[in-house]
Amino acid sequence: MPLTVDKMAPAKRGGAILLHLSDGSLLRLSPDAVVELGIAVGKELSEAELAALDARRVSEQTRKSAVNIISVTSVSCAELRRRLLRKGYPESECDAAVEWLCDMGVVDDAAFAAGLAAKYAAAGVSLRAAGQKMREKGLPRETVEEALAEYPEPDAAIDRAVEKALRGEIPTREQAAKLTASLARKGFRYEDIRAALRRHGTEDDDA
Repeated sequence: MPLTVDKMAPAKRGGAILLHLSDGSLLRLSPDAVVELGIAVGKELSEAELAALDARRVSEQTRKSAVNIISVTSVSCAELRRRLLRKGYPESECDAAVEWLCDMGVVDDAAFAAGLAAKYAAAGVSLRAAGQKMREKGLPRETVEEALAEYPEPDAAIDRAVEKALRGEIPTREQAAKLTASLARKGFRYEDIRAALRRHGTEDDDA
């Protein structure tokens, strides 16, 4: 038996329209979808039309969720897709939502990668660690490599970090040890760190 649209009313949030159906169920659609699909009070809906309405609802919810995600934080295309899948949306709708935002340029892997590269360089993260962190965010290898093409050389990055930490002072053994541990956590190689410390006044090879 076909269902009938008994009532249409604005939702309290989100600007959507609530369709009250004759079986007591509700459907939430955007005003654009209501107009596009020709929905009106008293309209009888076949099974095919109900299926189309439900598909449209899921599509709109997926896109809205995607927009909510990127409004809070920057993400790669792959990470956005993963987050949508974790929310339980159908894979096809997740792909469509990501493609929609990427096509509009709202989600841009190249720009995201460039921003991360600048951030990691400013924080003194090593080239190796920066690349690993960027790949963990779902960025393609070639995009990562392009973003890191002009990344500071390890010696320059370590020197900058050491200069910032020491402020022109010659490090004590304890300071050198702490700085070594800190730089190692950022992904720099031990031998490169020791060389930088020697350049800044310490002769302690065990630093």
